[in-house]
Amino acid sequence: MLKRRLIALTVAAGALAGPAFAELPPAAYERARAEATDVVVLDVSRVQMLAPGVLEGACEVEGRIASVDKGDLTAGQTLTLQAPCIDVDWTPRPGPFPGYPETALARALQVKVWLKDDQPVLRGLDVTAERP
Repeated sequence: MLKRRLIALTVAAGALAGPAFAELPPAAYERARAEATDVVVLDVSRVQMLAPGVLEGACEVEGRIASVDKGDLTAGQTLTLQAPCIDVDWTPRPGPFPGYPETALARALQVKVWLKDDQPVLRGLDVTAERP
């Protein structure tokens, strides 16, 4: 009897918790980074945010390459890329990684980027230094 009540309480608690945010397995992002043709550290000079009222899309990130970890790009070269980003009012829902919070990208001073075909791979951007 106690076991049945415990199971019922567990099921009820799970139902109240609401839907879980399901992303791709971590291995998918690791594989994408491993397959990147270029890996660079970028000193960010400009971030173009989402248009007002747009909750999800691409933010444009521009900067100068500070260092090259892999690939044929050159330090000092200017790079502009499209990074998936989300607004602070974006509502989480199940699915793959939606993007980086645009407020985090706006504070970025430096990012490490894993690129393939001149654009970031899945979860291919890490903010390594930010403005206070």
